[in-house]
Amino acid sequence: MIKRSSIMVALCLLVGVMTGCSSNSNGSLNSKEDASDSASEEISEEPGEVPLEAISEASTDMSAEAISEASSDAASSEASVESKDKETSKKDSDKKDSDKKDSDKKKSDKKDSDKKEKSDVPGVPSVKAGTTRVGDNGIEAYFEWDPVEGANRYEVTVEGRPEGTTGYNVLENNFTTETNYSYSGKLNYDIRIKVRAYSGTIKEGVCGEWSEYAAGNTNDEALATPVVKDAVVTSSGGGNWVLLFEWDSVDGADNYEIVVEEKPKDKSEYTILERTFSNSTRYTYSGPEGNDIRITVKAVKNVWTNGKKKVLSSQPSSYANGKTYTK
Repeated sequence: MIKRSSIMVALCLLVGVMTGCSSNSNGSLNSKEDASDSASEEISEEPGEVPLEAISEASTDMSAEAISEASSDAASSEASVESKDKETSKKDSDKKDSDKKDSDKKKSDKKDSDKKEKSDVPGVPSVKAGTTRVGDNGIEAYFEWDPVEGANRYEVTVEGRPEGTTGYNVLENNFTTETNYSYSGKLNYDIRIKVRAYSGTIKEGVCGEWSEYAAGNTNDEALATPVVKDAVVTSSGGGNWVLLFEWDSVDGADNYEIVVEEKPKDKSEYTILERTFSNSTRYTYSGPEGNDIRITVKAVKNVWTNGKKKVLSSQPSSYANGKTYTK
């Protein structure tokens, strides 16, 4: 810009000087009549005009110089811009390379992390169908599963519904280090559970997928029904007969309820002789000759459910028979 301004000023000065010279020449001609013919010929043009050739030549020279300098300035500016563009492009390229390296490193780190996590994820437990049994807290639905490699604990979700209804609700969610779980919170409920395995610490543990549901129940008829053998005559002397009835013990039973019925051998209807409880797995009958005797036995369990005592019993056994006669 400074060079261009200088050129314009020089051009203006040139035009001004030439104009001034023309005026002085005119005055000189008026005062000196004895000027030579050669001088008259040189100023034969009208006073006050600048020779067009001189102006054209000066303009051409100045324009050429201005154009040359402007072109030089433009080229310099273009070179500067191109240099800046190249520098910016290089920075952008370097940044892209750096970003790509960072991205590749993150992907590699994530892949390594995913591989590690995947290798640490425990498998899915295979939970067996629940069994109903009498436990320390009453009738319970009991479930088991095989150990999962790498697992150090298991999460168990328990769902239930009253028998004969639809729609399960979550009853509890617990962790255990065992490979079994029992539920006895509600009586006469359909129960189902699902299990997933964990490895690692509590804060940084990794869990596997949930298992399929396994179903069970807390039916209060869970006590097994005793199987009672027919009576054996142990004594028959003096008109008094003694009969012995026996059965195998029932798992979880606290005692047994025994109902004894009798009838004369020539009658068809039995009458209840007694209802009694025993901790033993045998019952002894003693009575006169000539009677038919039969008994039924139930297994009994006293449990506490939700803070209330409840007596649970099995189904009555089939009749076991005996008689106090030989014919």
